[in-house]
Amino acid sequence: MLRAAALCLAALAYALAAGVLRWVEVNAFHWRYLAPAAVLVHLAAVSLLADPVARALREGPLARAVALALVPAAALAVAGPPSLARVRADLDAAAGRWTADVLAARCRLITGDYWSVWPAVWHVAWTAHARGLDAPVHGLAHRANPTVSDWAGTPREALRICRVRGKEAEAERALRDFRLWPVRVLERRGTVDVLAPAPPSSPAGATGRTSRPP
Repeated sequence: MLRAAALCLAALAYALAAGVLRWVEVNAFHWRYLAPAAVLVHLAAVSLLADPVARALREGPLARAVALALVPAAALAVAGPPSLARVRADLDAAAGRWTADVLAARCRLITGDYWSVWPAVWHVAWTAHARGLDAPVHGLAHRANPTVSDWAGTPREALRICRVRGKEAEAERALRDFRLWPVRVLERRGTVDVLAPAPPSSPAGATGRTSRPP
């Protein structure tokens, strides 16, 4: 009990210390900064079970065998039998909501916010590989610099950019950062807007609809 209490106090201290950091504030107090505190709380909970189990294991071989058998049994009871299909379904649910629209739109770039762009890029690339498609896709968001050389040689008029719906402000910042602004809207799909860089000599919207959301 004392060990669990100490772990919980350590978790609280870490959470309070992280909460006053400027870096955490500018990153919108994202939950990932509390991950170490969450781990400590989990360890506290596990320690309450580990102590009696450890005592039981010392009492004899039968108790040890029963305890060891209960570990996989508990995992099966909670999560069910191993299944690659369930893993794929979980990945589809977590990162695949944009994939069908991006592939149908033949986009080379995906832009939006950090937490939408990179799951979308990964899932589109994974799906394209599984289907044997030649559909290279790259992200335009924070940490995209290393892959700029992969698409920078593509003519501006040939670039198709999928913008995640609802992330227009973040997308505009990324497009400006990578010198692809202004843009025009080619079409709108369920989860993305399909954009193209406007010709350098024309203002945004001169050859198509504006990039502003409806």
